[in-house]
Amino acid sequence: MSVGHLTYRPGDIIPVNEELFNKFESYRGDRSQAQTMREILCEALGVQLSRIDLSYGHIQKINARISTALEKERNKRRISKRETVRQLISEQLEQVNEI
Repeated sequence: MSVGHLTYRPGDIIPVNEELFNKFESYRGDRSQAQTMREILCEALGVQLSRIDLSYGHIQKINARISTALEKERNKRRISKRETVRQLISEQLEQVNEI
């Protein structure tokens, strides 16, 4: 049952349950949802970033790398893109909470 949503990019809204939404919000802190999602997805998908990528104006480049890696992961898991993102976020937040 969906009680919240995470926004990765405009138009990319991922419905999540209350537990995942609360974990995400506590991990997010004062960062935007999109910034936090990019950080989590880059780590989960193994997308390497340079200092230039993290500077203002390179978000399109980061999003393109994430989209490419996400499509490969989606094909591996054989589920929708939305469900793949939800699973990756959940897996990464579980790992963070174990540490």
